[in-house]
Amino acid sequence: MGNVSAKLASSSCKPKTAKVVRPAPSQSTQAMGATSSVEVENPKALSADAIGQVPDNRSGSTVGLHHVSLSEDVDGRRQHDAGTACVAPPPLHDQQRNSTGSLGAGSHRSGDSQRSSFTADTPASGACVQDATSAEGLRVPARHNRGMALRASSFEASRAGGAAAVGSTGGSSSGRALQPVPELELPLELSSALKQLMVLQDDTPAPVTVLQRIWGLGKSEAEARLEELRARDVVHTAQLPDGSVWATLPQADGERLLLISDQELISQHRDLIDSYSAECKGQLHSVPDDGYVWKHLVYHLINAERVGEIGALLTHPAWLEAKLHAYGMADVVADFRRYLAVREDADVKVVLQAFMLSATACTAFPGVPMMRPQLLGRLMAFGQLETASQWLKDWLEMQMAAAAAEEHLTAGHRCLTHLLPRSASLQQAGGVLRNTLRGHSAPVRRVVISPNGRDVVTVSEDGSVQVWDMNVGDCVMKLSRESPLTDVSVAPDGGLCVIGSADGTCCLWDLTTGQIKHVLTGHTTQVNAVAVDRQGIRCVTASDDGTVRVWDIATGACEQVLQGHNDELGAQGVVFDVAISSDGSLAALVSNDFSCRVFDLDEERCLHVLQGHGNWVVSVEFIGTTEDVVTASHDSTARVWDTARGKCTHVLSGHSGRLNKVTVNSAGTHGITCSDDLTAKVWDLDTGACLSTLVGHAAWISAACMTSDKRHVVTVSGDATGFVWDVKSGNRLMELEGHTDAIRSVVTTYHGRFAVTASDDGTARVWDLQAPVLPRVPKHDGRVKQLKALPDSRRVISIGDDGLAMVWDGALGVVDASVDAHTAVVQYIGLSRDGSIAATGTSNRNVVVWRTSDGSQVSSLPAQQGSRVKHMVFNGDATLAAVLLFDSTVSVIDLSSGEFVRTLIGRGDRRVHTSGVNSLLMSSDGKTVVTASKDGSAGIWDLDSCELLGVVRGHAESIVLTAISPDESLLMTAGYDGLVQLSRMPDGDTLLSLVHDAPPVCMALSHDCALLAVALENCSVFVWALGGELGGPAGMLPPRNAAVEGLTFSPGNLLVVLGRDCTVSVWAVGGGGPPRQAAVFIADAAITCCSFLSALSPDDSSDDSILAVGDASGSVHFLDFPRGLQE
Repeated sequence: MGNVSAKLASSSCKPKTAKVVRPAPSQSTQAMGATSSVEVENPKALSADAIGQVPDNRSGSTVGLHHVSLSEDVDGRRQHDAGTACVAPPPLHDQQRNSTGSLGAGSHRSGDSQRSSFTADTPASGACVQDATSAEGLRVPARHNRGMALRASSFEASRAGGAAAVGSTGGSSSGRALQPVPELELPLELSSALKQLMVLQDDTPAPVTVLQRIWGLGKSEAEARLEELRARDVVHTAQLPDGSVWATLPQADGERLLLISDQELISQHRDLIDSYSAECKGQLHSVPDDGYVWKHLVYHLINAERVGEIGALLTHPAWLEAKLHAYGMADVVADFRRYLAVREDADVKVVLQAFMLSATACTAFPGVPMMRPQLLGRLMAFGQLETASQWLKDWLEMQMAAAAAEEHLTAGHRCLTHLLPRSASLQQAGGVLRNTLRGHSAPVRRVVISPNGRDVVTVSEDGSVQVWDMNVGDCVMKLSRESPLTDVSVAPDGGLCVIGSADGTCCLWDLTTGQIKHVLTGHTTQVNAVAVDRQGIRCVTASDDGTVRVWDIATGACEQVLQGHNDELGAQGVVFDVAISSDGSLAALVSNDFSCRVFDLDEERCLHVLQGHGNWVVSVEFIGTTEDVVTASHDSTARVWDTARGKCTHVLSGHSGRLNKVTVNSAGTHGITCSDDLTAKVWDLDTGACLSTLVGHAAWISAACMTSDKRHVVTVSGDATGFVWDVKSGNRLMELEGHTDAIRSVVTTYHGRFAVTASDDGTARVWDLQAPVLPRVPKHDGRVKQLKALPDSRRVISIGDDGLAMVWDGALGVVDASVDAHTAVVQYIGLSRDGSIAATGTSNRNVVVWRTSDGSQVSSLPAQQGSRVKHMVFNGDATLAAVLLFDSTVSVIDLSSGEFVRTLIGRGDRRVHTSGVNSLLMSSDGKTVVTASKDGSAGIWDLDSCELLGVVRGHAESIVLTAISPDESLLMTAGYDGLVQLSRMPDGDTLLSLVHDAPPVCMALSHDCALLAVALENCSVFVWALGGELGGPAGMLPPRNAAVEGLTFSPGNLLVVLGRDCTVSVWAVGGGGPPRQAAVFIADAAITCCSFLSALSPDDSSDDSILAVGDASGSVHFLDFPRGLQE
């Protein structure tokens, strides 16, 4: 259906410069009028007036986005809202609430979230139609004239005249004020028809097919009756381009509601539901959509007092997935919230959380049944808790059986299959993570929360600023600029934000219309910080050009230029940060000249230069409502200043590394310093005393914030984690895991229920700080670098950025053994032929040989000083290691003795390679070593004699990839010139050259050496057939938008593509036809590596296998790889 309601909106509601960007609109959405000037990420999830504010002609005010929002409680109730929920006959409890618009303070007509998607014009106040009394004695209020012209061919023209708007708050019949209104005479038959239409929500479009059900008429009879009602101006109609006729019942007034009793209304809701239920044999989850029923079924169930049926509907994966694809995430979440508002249901609540985590993955592949496996993958941990209900455990068991059957069925019928994880490796529902806000393509520099407490604003180095519904996870507005963005600040009324950018410009973005209000030019280099005063009158911007500019928000004019900072050489300094006092009269700016300057903005003069720091001053904040400030410096101290006297009152010392930021709580009582020494400190700003030191991060701390109750502090770090701390004890209460790169910014909601973090991984994440902490699933702290399957086993070894090597039981998803013997990141791994011994190495030459059965150590080579390791490879017994250093020396080490037994290339040796060596290969028997060079050549060496057996030449640029075939008869080399060569081992004769139009980033050879897959920098993937006549193309995979991180072939020659977009894609290639996607899996972080495990159990004789997948967050996923995929 799309948003048919938008067609019935008045054209007068459109901003004259508005533009809506909507991907792939449906037929009905193409007929809509544009009502906003922003880009919309999910057009079906939001109605036309939900993208920015549009005029409401009934009241002359502005209505904004009606969020499906619960403020501080995402689960189902607003903590600050008054009133109780009612089941029936009122439409919904939230219809009695007055909701505010998106990031704005404008009013919004109360009503259901679907009702907010319809607006209609009313004439000027004052016009009226005389009352009339029908022959049947029914008083029927005259409807107000609501012009609906969008397309002349589809809509009736606006008629002159009309009636004055009737004040009404919406909501239930019992809650609406009854006011005297004009009347219009209707025949009994039409009065009865109008009475039956009361089952519909006001201002909600419904197709004629729904009216047929309500009236019990055929199509032509229903259209005729509808036309009679339309002619009397009591309903409005529209015809879509597909010829379908839709109708809407304008907002009801009190007297019209007297036409029907509560019990009659309940009965009508039940009759309508029963008419649909009869078509699907009582299985409402399978009811066909007519453009209306999927969108409004929960509304009718609530008003029919059949609330119990909603729980079954909202826990049915097929229903959730179908509605998600048809109407978007916001509409599905709205159904959950309606249900949870009238019934407390912990099981449905946790399913809602799982749905919100799964929705992004499901929308990426709309044609694949992904909801069931995604929900299961995100509820595994919660389902194992003792506190989980028996219903949920039974539901999980039933869904697991259905998912397994579905997986094998789709695999066997050559349909696209969603691979099912065997353990709780996906982000889990019921825990602290609530939403991942994906949409930026570069690091997110800053995140803020609007004063309304539910909209999140993010700015990114990709040049875009995006506004998100924090509760739903939808991007509702987006603005793209021409250069990376650096900072953002939202005005106190939430109607505007100031955005700073790297090109020296700033802009004022109106968040109610989506229009850029002013572009602020004047800075000559990057803007580092922006701030808006609490009065919403001024904003200030700080730049690398050494100035701070003061701007009038209303006009965009520059009022003042604050300068005076000079560095130690006398040159103009860099201003890193700026803050405005609570009364808007003072600005404090800090610079690399080791000082803080305080300016009186009203008198336009510098009051004090605050000196005392011994290094760059990088952060400043005013303390509460006072005129005192606190500054943080790279000299490892923070200072509290009395700006009235220009004196330092406290020196906050104790850190051993430079400070990155200082923050002050809203009350001005506490300060938090964030340091490179891996700690944060909480200070009493009145006394200067350190209250607690927060120790636990593994990298520099970038930002922190304190909850309003002063009990908790949230810190974020370059180690990609956030921690929640108890202020008094300094104990760590909770870890925020999920980001895969440094976290730059953090903010909490007013009541401290939620925190939002922004990261260099391009995402922002919403965390529930009051959620239970789920059992920790085994994982690496950081990126999984490599996976190595043990031969003829269901076990696999993973190595990660945390320096650990883990041995996993792939069938159970548990760690059997762990090796923590390295002092640096483990980057290289080798296995003995029988898989009993493993050797792992690091860049500091530390090599550990250990048993895979229990992780016990066999031998060790200590770390060494000097040139670091560039590459390391092992022979098939894990007894020898060939080591390449960054000085291009290549040596062979006996791992049992630790002695260097061979030196193939010494320092400065240019006999074979005229440039540096990039990488190595070693044969399984340890007799042959391959060296690949920047000069475009590869040398093949005999290890016993240290003689050169052959040289591969032909690459015009550096060789970036090498591989040896399973039988070690072929050597594959790929150069930065796009050339891939297949050469014979060991003489190096070239057998085949394959030319590509971009540099290769990874390649894979099938087990039978029949297929070669090559992924390029431009994200394309080529497959070559090597059997028969060498070099025949076997196909090219469809274009991708994300980089390829890895390629591998399954034992049955299926190609597995690992994506930076979190996807694992399985392709059937080389069968004579075009490549066919056979399976997919979507994780929560970029996929980094994979390996096939041979069997589910040691004595398993089936052809089923397990695909182990590692990702950038440190998780290892074990995916069922059904036998049907191989056939």
